[in-house]
Amino acid sequence: MNAAEVRQTIAAAVAGLGDPWLESAWPYDQFPQAEGSCVAHGAFAAGVPATVIASALEGTARKRAGLGGLATTRVLLRFLWGVRAESGVADVDAGLEAEDTVRAAVLGIAPFPGHISIARSDRATVGDGTWLLVTMEFAVTHRIDLE
Repeated sequence: MNAAEVRQTIAAAVAGLGDPWLESAWPYDQFPQAEGSCVAHGAFAAGVPATVIASALEGTARKRAGLGGLATTRVLLRFLWGVRAESGVADVDAGLEAEDTVRAAVLGIAPFPGHISIARSDRATVGDGTWLLVTMEFAVTHRIDLE
């Protein structure tokens, strides 16, 4: 499983939640700053900023015949949740519940050829305070072709 397949699998799990979840056409690094059209309640983007190949002490990649090498890919998932002025605290709470839903969907991917764990979540209100921006980090351990 390569990094693109890891990213696509996680994005599909979130998109599979249905309304309001919609994957942005913009890459993770440009979301949501790219342009106003990607700012939507439930819009999200997934990125894979790093993959680390496990190595033995002598510095050669560990590999099992026919299975590839063991790797850990860092996946960042960012989403927007609308916050209305008249119900800001309740909307932020709803965004936190949405975060729980996303986490359960990603950790529940089955079958999955590896292991997914949650590393952290960061949250901030952005723009003029009308959006909650949630960034979740997952660690995905999987086999990757080294040939």
